[in-house]
Amino acid sequence: MPGRSRAKLARILPRWLCPSSSPFALTLTSMPAPLVQIDLLRLIVADFRPPLDEWRDWTFTSGSATISVARAWEKEQRLQLLLVAALPLKYRPKVSAENQVFVPEEARRDAEIAAEVAVNLIAATQGATRPLSSPWPPVVLRAQGPEGEAWLSERAGLRYGRLKNWPRLESPQN
Repeated sequence: MPGRSRAKLARILPRWLCPSSSPFALTLTSMPAPLVQIDLLRLIVADFRPPLDEWRDWTFTSGSATISVARAWEKEQRLQLLLVAALPLKYRPKVSAENQVFVPEEARRDAEIAAEVAVNLIAATQGATRPLSSPWPPVVLRAQGPEGEAWLSERAGLRYGRLKNWPRLESPQN
């Protein structure tokens, strides 16, 4: 009887419900993944000393990350660039119980590394120093299509994993 019940299950259940260890296992290609259509944007301020006038507008691609200049300005004998490291997400990020999107740490780290490589290449070839800093917010998500827009519009905001809610400290009374 067990052989007949397996054969009957194979006819009744869709293949995608069967575990991979079963004799009628599914291949992953038969269940399409939802389109993500969301980019992680890591914002970074690069501060080049001395100012590098010819480096006000550029784009650098490393793997699937694209680093570009969003804004450039001079301040006290240095060139400051607001850089955007854009990385398409492979999966939709996790969402908290409060409907806040967790910043995907691996994608954030990959975008930071790509931006730092680009800035280091420019600084090394031009003989400049290059302190880096982050504006607020340091990371944003950008929709790349209607599915991404719909998904992001349903969320309450971003939750940054490394930030914590610290209780407000009261000043001592004398």
